[in-house]
Amino acid sequence: MSLIIETDDQGQLTLSPQILGHPLPHARYEVEADGRNIRLVPVTATSVAEDRRVQTRVWLGEMRTLAQRFAETSTTDESAVDILSKMRR
Repeated sequence: MSLIIETDDQGQLTLSPQILGHPLPHARYEVEADGRNIRLVPVTATSVAEDRRVQTRVWLGEMRTLAQRFAETSTTDESAVDILSKMRR
């Protein structure tokens, strides 16, 4: 299939579902550019799951670092649960 498509006023392309083979909502594509040629490659569910695992590992690492910083600057030996319980009274 060969079609001519045109960019809008901001230089963006909008592709119809027919061009992409009627993808599901929120389907993801990797853009591969090689000189003047551009290819859209569907991202597989496996790679999406791996991306989420990596993002979760990064987030957990950030939370551990934040928890450590809180612990280092804490002025009491009470747990956060104890402190919040006292605040509610």
